Amino acid sequence: MASTPKRRRRNKAASHPPTETQPQSDLTSHEDRDTIIRTCMASIIPTIEDTFRRYMDEYHHGESNPSSSIPMQTATSQQQSADTQQASSQAVTPDHSLLQEITSQGERIQSPLSTYGQRANSSSSSISTHLTETAKFLVRNSLSESTLSAYKSAYLTYKCFIEQSFEHNASPLPPCVHHLSAFIAHCYLKGFAASTTSTLISSLSFIFQLGNYTDITQHFTIRKMLQGFRKSKPSSDSRLSITPTILKKKIHALEFSTTSAFTKSLLRAMFTLAFCAFYE
Repeated sequence: MASTPKRRRRNKAASHPPTETQPQSDLTSHEDRDTIIRTCMASIIPTIEDTFRRYMDEYHHGESNPSSSIPMQTATSQQQSADTQQASSQAVTPDHSLLQEITSQGERIQSPLSTYGQRANSSSSSISTHLTETAKFLVRNSLSESTLSAYKSAYLTYKCFIEQSFEHNASPLPPCVHHLSAFIAHCYLKGFAASTTSTLISSLSFIFQLGNYTDITQHFTIRKMLQGFRKSKPSSDSRLSITPTILKKKIHALEFSTTSAFTKSLLRAMFTLAFCAFYE
């Protein structure tokens, strides 16, 4: 009995030869990448070695001659510090001090002797300029414009009184107890209120302390004069007492103050309770 011959299987891969459009193998890609890395490292290593040898030579040379070598980083930091100092000085540089701004009447302010035995305008060679100007800026920034205007007005009032009442060369600064006591008496005769006079004296106290003068407003005579001023002219309360007629007007005005019925009822109860509780 004859056997049937077996058929041979054809290789499908052999029937389709590789074309140019097929991608390259992973092995070829890894070989190219390794070649690029070796080429780059071969170019970088000589530069790294040269730089390392140069810095090691400078380091050993600096140890043998420490006075002749100046590190580059120190010079750079000094330059940055100088630039920062200059920028800070330009950022906060007021034209004049706060004391001169308040007392700017064209007069020369005498340099006072501080209470600590040092002159207020002593040489500031040990303090850099930008720190001094920054300190002036912070003191100036502590006052609002309205407060500064009140201080200027108080000083001008005090200065005009001294010029009119004393000799021509009399000056508000440095302060004098005799001048200030005469000014308080002047305010009393002019009919100033005790609160107004106290406000003027408080403004002058700030100016005296700002100029590093002795605060003569705390002198025994000045304090007693202000105390007598307040006793002789007590402040009167100008507010009217609440009467039944005024209470009715206040309750009627609630209709126009709010649209909330609850708030109206609450305020009406508060007004009525307070009036009945404290009414005598």
